[in-house]
Amino acid sequence: MIELFLIAVGLIGGFAAGFYDLKTTNIPDQLCVAMIIIGLITHILTGVFTGDFSYFVNSLLFGGLFLGFGILMYYTGQWGGGDGELLIATGVLLPSLHSVATFFPFSISFFINSFFVGAFWSIAFSVYYVHKNPALTRKFFSSFMKPVVAIITVAPLIMSAVLLFFSEALSMISFLIFLMLVFYRFSKVIEQAFHKRIPVGKLRF
Repeated sequence: MIELFLIAVGLIGGFAAGFYDLKTTNIPDQLCVAMIIIGLITHILTGVFTGDFSYFVNSLLFGGLFLGFGILMYYTGQWGGGDGELLIATGVLLPSLHSVATFFPFSISFFINSFFVGAFWSIAFSVYYVHKNPALTRKFFSSFMKPVVAIITVAPLIMSAVLLFFSEALSMISFLIFLMLVFYRFSKVIEQAFHKRIPVGKLRF
């Protein structure tokens, strides 16, 4: 019953955060703080009535881990503050679930899966955007015409083919490096597409 309540809070809070993020590109601090407070109070009460404070300890543990990661992502310019706060709220609210079977504790599995889902949608949107802009497609392929770029990019692919006869694991790692290099060039082309020159006279303060 308590887990269902926490799951409901997490779903409602996550949906509200996503809605506000899409509408305003900002996640309200009050929403994440409310999720954290509800999680902490619920876990404390659970400990008081059952004598088992493991949920509370785990909520502090995973919330603290996600706090550190969120700060790192924020100060390196990868995330906004709201993204980190929502991750912390999820860690505090749902550190683990007995009703859901996961290889890792639920919050860690949620954390890992979030990256996979986010990467999938980012790649899907980028491919669609480039497909709708032929000039970007040409720029992407022309970026590999530079000899240095071509050699650095193709080398892991050749290495992957060679290593396939010796170690599948190393071959896979080399292939993943190749994909990362290709996506890096791809992301740079996409990034340039969002640059826009604005005359100083049209700037608003």
